[in-house]
Amino acid sequence: MMFFFETRGLRVMMEGGGKEKERIAEGRRSGRGKGSPAIILANHVCTIRCGHKHSPAQFIRKRLASMTITISNIYVHPVKACRAISATAWPLSKCGLKYDRHWLIITSDDRKFVTQREQPKLALIKPLLDVDIFNTATSDMGGTLVLTAPGMEKELRIPIHPTPEMRSSAYPVTIWTDPVGALDAGDEAAEWLTRFLGISVRLVAKDDNSVRPVVKNAPTATEVGFQPEVGLFKTSNKLDDMNQLLHTNTQTAFADAFPILLVSETSLADINTQLPDTSQQVTTRNFRPNIVVRGCSAPYEEETWKQVAVGAPEQEAIWHVACRCIRCSVPTIDPETGVKSADGQPQKLIQEVRRVDKGPKSKYIGCFGMNVIPSAIEGIIRVGDSVRVLATGEHMRLM
Repeated sequence: MMFFFETRGLRVMMEGGGKEKERIAEGRRSGRGKGSPAIILANHVCTIRCGHKHSPAQFIRKRLASMTITISNIYVHPVKACRAISATAWPLSKCGLKYDRHWLIITSDDRKFVTQREQPKLALIKPLLDVDIFNTATSDMGGTLVLTAPGMEKELRIPIHPTPEMRSSAYPVTIWTDPVGALDAGDEAAEWLTRFLGISVRLVAKDDNSVRPVVKNAPTATEVGFQPEVGLFKTSNKLDDMNQLLHTNTQTAFADAFPILLVSETSLADINTQLPDTSQQVTTRNFRPNIVVRGCSAPYEEETWKQVAVGAPEQEAIWHVACRCIRCSVPTIDPETGVKSADGQPQKLIQEVRRVDKGPKSKYIGCFGMNVIPSAIEGIIRVGDSVRVLATGEHMRLM
């Protein structure tokens, strides 16, 4: 007699009798691209005996508990669309990782935000935060953002803490459809960036007295004890009304939609094995994540997560895995050179085989990585921190 059962992406085959049997743990990824079959990857093979003191389900739960998933890389992008800072540890804030996407480059005339989609050269602008990031008193009241770029003899230095002049030059900018309060960084910054990019732009910092709440795909109030006023957010674009929501934790700065983006090394490896030219490998940096995890049992296992605990047991923080990240053309840009790939990869592959979400619009777009909302606005995350899965379930992105 033979029977099958599945749990959390593990498919187990057993036969009756007294022989040793194989258990094959399979990770699944289904593609919706034209002619793209579901891909089944065998990741673990082990043996069990019939009559084991644990039931098959207990055996698998024990095996899953022994799998160690850890943070392998932390990336912070102080200026949206510019190069990332790689860190071994970083503090959290009310908008995700402290100072992540805290600054934004906008066009001078109509204040539209500028990304690598229009200006791939942004990948060459290297930020540095000249501040003790772990000293709250220092990092909240002083410090300097330093920008360098090829061909620019002079570095650009901007105070992290807004000056009175910056506070007097506040105005709203829009990230997609979200209004966000911004503080202009001044003419020197505008001239430096304009000279490097060749278009008229300005640099702004997020106004900490403004808030940009995350509503769609945010955790519910019963899950975390707080939730933005959805009605207010949907019916008003006034910054004064938005500021009434200042104390909500479900917010972000100038990121596209969510405070933290997480990707898995295991999933990246699967993408690289499917690229037409496997000599042209992409890295996690192509996808501009904040957190990279190592140790997943199968590609895209992270897409089953709904809630995870991050860090040591006595200090772990609860993170809510909100939804998949839909991908644009930015991953085609080499993060080292700022040059787009000639063959349009990996975007073409992701669009072909990673249309896996069931959302009303996201079902037409390839996905890679997961958007995350931390339930704590303080604490420190570190490379090597464990990631413990607390809850799993289906995801559907709302747009």
